[in-house]
Amino acid sequence: MKIYYAPLLQVVTFFALIWTYILQENSFFLINVPFIKSLYFLGVLSVVFWYIKQNKNAFQYTLKFSPFFKIAILFLTLFFVLFPRLNQDLVSDQFHHAYKAILPWVIYAKNICVLNNGCAEKPFNQVLNHEMLKSLLVLFPLILIILKFLNRFSLIVVILFCILFFLPLEDYQINDIHPPFRLFPLAFSASLFGLSNFAFRMPGFFALFIFALIIFPILKFHFKENIAVLLVGCVVTIPILIHVSYIVEPSIWTAISWTGILLFLFFGKKDNRSFFLCFLLITFASLMRASAFLAFFPLVMHWFFTRRVERILSIYEIRNTFLVFSPTLIALPFVFSSILHGSPATGTNQSLIESIQMSFIGYSSIKFAYQSLFLPWILVFPFALFFRIKKYVMYSLMVFIFFILAYMMFYSIKPGLWGLGRYQAEFILPFCVLGLVNLSMCLYKFSQSILKLALICLIFYGIFISVNFQLYSQFRDESIFSGIKTGEVRGASEIVYDTLKPLEKVKELGLTKNSYLDGIIYGEMPFILAGYTLADITSISRFGYPWGGMESSDINKNKEILAVIISDWTPTLGKVNQLVSLGWKVDSTFQSEFYKTKTYLLLR
Repeated sequence: MKIYYAPLLQVVTFFALIWTYILQENSFFLINVPFIKSLYFLGVLSVVFWYIKQNKNAFQYTLKFSPFFKIAILFLTLFFVLFPRLNQDLVSDQFHHAYKAILPWVIYAKNICVLNNGCAEKPFNQVLNHEMLKSLLVLFPLILIILKFLNRFSLIVVILFCILFFLPLEDYQINDIHPPFRLFPLAFSASLFGLSNFAFRMPGFFALFIFALIIFPILKFHFKENIAVLLVGCVVTIPILIHVSYIVEPSIWTAISWTGILLFLFFGKKDNRSFFLCFLLITFASLMRASAFLAFFPLVMHWFFTRRVERILSIYEIRNTFLVFSPTLIALPFVFSSILHGSPATGTNQSLIESIQMSFIGYSSIKFAYQSLFLPWILVFPFALFFRIKKYVMYSLMVFIFFILAYMMFYSIKPGLWGLGRYQAEFILPFCVLGLVNLSMCLYKFSQSILKLALICLIFYGIFISVNFQLYSQFRDESIFSGIKTGEVRGASEIVYDTLKPLEKVKELGLTKNSYLDGIIYGEMPFILAGYTLADITSISRFGYPWGGMESSDINKNKEILAVIISDWTPTLGKVNQLVSLGWKVDSTFQSEFYKTKTYLLLR
């Protein structure tokens, strides 16, 4: 069965632009002038859509039942294995990502509730679910209409899109330093499944499934079908890759896009369509996770290395280069702005050279990689630079340059973040996957039976580690936040605490308007997920949402606070003891099944 996906590319491009440049308060342009922005994207979209339209028959995916069924069975197995993880409570920055994703609907729903008195007494998540579902039902026919007109009147559709820059949308825009397009999958999933932990964790897992379908044809081009399926199984069951697929963090987009590009460099078909798709993939990934943009460098190098020198400056070759590179113009304003202003992870007082030197102390970078990826995948890393035959020397050189650039970028961030597994999944994991495939190519020529056995063992090993992820998902926070200490750091990027259960207990006690949730919660999101009414949420907001929570003395002084929810996270555990010494009583204790963490409900 052949699937023509040119319309999907057009739709995703529209949404990438809407979420990045229209629904975002920060324009990412040096000059925030609607006319200049609309003129810029009028030109960019006209070129990109013209290329897709001219080559729409080339954008097809051949789907065969047998390999698809095998990959689907693998993911169905992973889904049941990870189902408890997909339903665990959001924590810390995950609340921020989830809240920003639904913020336009939150603003709209609050305006509705102002006009409807009864609305404020309904569970606010139900109000939001209703409005988001309505948006989804309106969106589908609108997409079909746009696609129909794109085939005949693409310029008119692009012009109508550019008019959006002139609409007064300030009240519904999102102010966020992180890449805005990362919010679109979260919002779409929440509209489809309703507001829940599952809805916000599911998009990453679905992205992993799409990633498997993308890399399968690349591997199938060099291996027999069953070997290619086993290789896909090995890659998608790497424990840290599975982990970043459900932690509601955009690291998954850099990990899978870099892996796809590295496999393309060695094993992909080198036609213009494939290069265009790769540039489009990195464009979408960059609008979800800024670090993904670095993959533009090996792609550009690869493109020019495969051109004949005498033809590079010909009119035909310049035209081809411009058309193939055109998707990068979509991400260019955002990427340039990100480089210019940095990100929350790049705020360090050290120079790049000092950071790189620090990463070598005590073999820190090697320890971080080992603690996140584990030995089997670390051992295949050298094969990413393995010079198999003379033909691949240039490709290996490009990979080596790419690795040096990636190393410099990731070890220029705050040292306290180096040990987090999601950063290692972005940085080192793609090279380990390339190493695995390179090694498999050597074994494939030597013995297919040995290769099959090795790959099957790796798949079962990956699933086994994923099932027992709690054995290494805990780490000591003091090791994470003390620079380059590595002894106690393990591969996970989150510690989960029960939040919804204590919030529901507060509802049962009738203390919602006099309750305070301590910690890094970024505002209203925990209360929305817990089904609090807008009246309750508005009342709770009078206590504020200080980053990290209030001091115990401030909590005790505020006589309106009658119930406090607080975790045993090391910096806040002292608050529990202090409040108890001030006369508060521990009413309930909630323990996370996987992480063995505790959340306390204290009453005055």
